[in-house]
Formats: sequence, structure tokens, C-alpha cells
Amino acid sequence: MMWTPQERVFSVLGLDESKYVKRAQRNFRREFNLGRHDDIPSYLSIVNWDILLRETGSLLSTCGNHRKRNVFAEIVERTRMAFVRSPRKSI
Repeated sequence: MMWTPQERVFSVLGLDESKYVKRAQRNFRREFNLGRHDDIPSYLSIVNWDILLRETGSLLSTCGNHRKRNVFAEIVERTRMAFVRSPRKSI
């Protein structure tokens, strides 16, 4: 399940306040009016969010934030010249 940033913050704050994940889960269920069989954040999710917040200062996902490759000017120029020489050739 994908949790909203607000739900993540509520869970982490609940953990910080109560010091117990089970209590944070119970408070989550009450706050968002969830029934007994509705999904709530797992123990591991809450602990991982807490670690993420402490390490990065953010609860936003870091997926897709990979380091971008540097493209050197000489490679760009070489590619441009190859295209000028043969515009129909796949480069």
C-alpha cells in the first residue's frame, strides 16, 4: 500500500510520542477511522520511516533520485559531428 506523506508523518510522530510502534498503529487506526481489518502501516514501515526521517530529514521517497551522468562537451561534439556527417544513420 502507498501511504500519503501525511499518514507517514502521523505514524512517525506517534512513534516518537509513545515510543511504541503498536501504540502508534492503534492511534493511526483511530485517527483515520479504520476498522479492525483495514490496512495500517506495518511495524517495519513505521520503523523505516523513522530511520529515514532521522537520516535525511524527509519522509519523501528517494526512488528515482539517482545521480545523473555527466555528459562531457567532447562527447556531445563528437556525436553532433557524426550526425552532421550521416544524418540518416542511427547514432
